[in-house]
Amino acid sequence: MFARWVGLCKIAAAILLTAGAAIPQDLAPEVLLLSRIRRHLREELAHVPNYTCLETISRFRYDPKSVMQSHKGLARMDTVRLEIVFADGREWYGSPGARNLSVDNPVAFIGGGMIGTGAFALSLHNIVEGGILTYRGEENMDGRQVVRYDFRLPRLLKPLEITVPGGVGAVGEEGSIWVDPQSLDLIRAESRAAEIPPFLPLEEAGTNVNYARMRIGDSNALLAQQADSSMVDGSKVESYNRIEFTHCRSYTAASTISFDSKPEPADGTVAAAPVAPPVGPAIPPFLEV
Repeated sequence: MFARWVGLCKIAAAILLTAGAAIPQDLAPEVLLLSRIRRHLREELAHVPNYTCLETISRFRYDPKSVMQSHKGLARMDTVRLEIVFADGREWYGSPGARNLSVDNPVAFIGGGMIGTGAFALSLHNIVEGGILTYRGEENMDGRQVVRYDFRLPRLLKPLEITVPGGVGAVGEEGSIWVDPQSLDLIRAESRAAEIPPFLPLEEAGTNVNYARMRIGDSNALLAQQADSSMVDGSKVESYNRIEFTHCRSYTAASTISFDSKPEPADGTVAAAPVAPPVGPAIPPFLEV
C-alpha cells in the first residue's frame, strides 16, 4: 500500500502588506505586528537556500485490518535519510552527503509508505506569502510568552496535493503559528488538511513543525528542527512520520578560470604538464665531481 503527501508550490496572487510600503500607524497593534512578522520571516527564508540539512524520517504505520497490528498500534516501518535544501520556492532532495540535490519529490527514494514535502521550508513559505492570518492573542508556551495567529490556505489559491490508495486530490490547509513577539522568530507551526473533496479517500492529515536558531559557521539561522506528520486514509490506515533536521551546513559555489590555450587531445587523455626550466646558474659541461 502506498501513500504520498506532497505539497505543491504554486504562488498565488494575494493582497499583502509589502516590506517597502508605508504602514498607517492607526492600525490595530496585532495588524502592525503581523506586518513585522511577515517581513522578518521573508528575510529569514531568503537565507535558507544557503543551508542544506540531513533529514531523518522515522516512519510508522498502523493497519487495523492487519492481524499482526490489530492490537499493537503503530508499528515502525523504517528510517529514511535524505539531504535537503530549499531553493527557488521548492525543496530539493538527494542521498546523504550528495552534492547535487536535483530531485523535488522524495517519493523517488522509497518503495512505499507515506513521505512528503513542506516541513523544512516550503510550508512556511506558503503561509508567509499566501496565508490568510487572524490574530488569536498571547499564550504561554513552555514558559515562553508567544503570540498566536491562525492561518488558512484556500484550496483554490494554495493547493496541497495528497495521494492515497484509491485517489489523488488537492486540499486546502488551516492551522496556527506561534511567534516570539520580541525577536519575531517563528517557534511552532501546526497545519491540517481542510476542504477535503468528497471523492478523496482521506479522513485527516496534518503536520507540526518546531523551529529554533541554529549556529552554522558565522551565521545564526532560523531553521526547522523537528516535525511530526500524520495521515489517516479512507480505510483507517494510519501513517505517522517523525522528522528531524540535523547536520546543517552552509555551502558556496566555487569556480576556476584557466588561460591555457592548448587544446585537449582528441582521445580524451590528459596531456602532461610542462616541466619548469631550472632555476639558478647552469652547471658547466664535463664537470668532475
